[in-house]
Amino acid sequence: MVDRGPHESTRKAADGEVTSVHRYATSIDRVMSDALVARMEKSGYWNPGSARAFQAELAANRTDGPRQVATRTLPKPIKAPRFDKKSPIADPEMLSEIDEMLAKGLKLIGAAASDPVPEIIDKLHAYADDVRHGEVKAIPRLYLALGCVLGEQLHRAFGWSWGTVRRTTPGLFSPNRAHTHIAFMLTQRVAKEGAKANTIALFFNMVADGNLPKSKPSAACLVT
Repeated sequence: MVDRGPHESTRKAADGEVTSVHRYATSIDRVMSDALVARMEKSGYWNPGSARAFQAELAANRTDGPRQVATRTLPKPIKAPRFDKKSPIADPEMLSEIDEMLAKGLKLIGAAASDPVPEIIDKLHAYADDVRHGEVKAIPRLYLALGCVLGEQLHRAFGWSWGTVRRTTPGLFSPNRAHTHIAFMLTQRVAKEGAKANTIALFFNMVADGNLPKSKPSAACLVT
């Protein structure tokens, strides 16, 4: 803090004890690596998920562009159909709109469909921050475009499938259908000017960690 910036010598000195390295990361680096998150959780210094929550909070207050907030530690990929067969989206127009809004959302955040999932989540999280801080003007139906981006990454990373969650509402089902999620609900809440919190990356990290409510297969517990 006296030096007003990071230095390799002080970082090395702080690395000896978990509370010190944590304070250095949050106060000086203003970013937390996956390695530090794992170290903190293993030591019991923070409960699982708390470090990632703070990581997302740091990114929400960034001053120098997008930071890495989505975990790079992902579970083994699950091969699953893009669209759920038990609760299908029957409306052809809605199916077409998902693809249309996905392309629109990717273009808005400056990502390509083939980019690594964590990188897309980082850009999505950063764009939502720009909107809520008034740095980017919200356009009509923005939450749909961003929600399609989030939903598609849940499919790519974790094998969640698009389907009809509530009557005619499109959402996603986990591979064993124990959980469902309506991505548009999350992006509608956080991607608006003045929103108090941005939990897009936190939600993604919780799914990656398996940190979801207890639910039985096929119970379709809604995760909000």
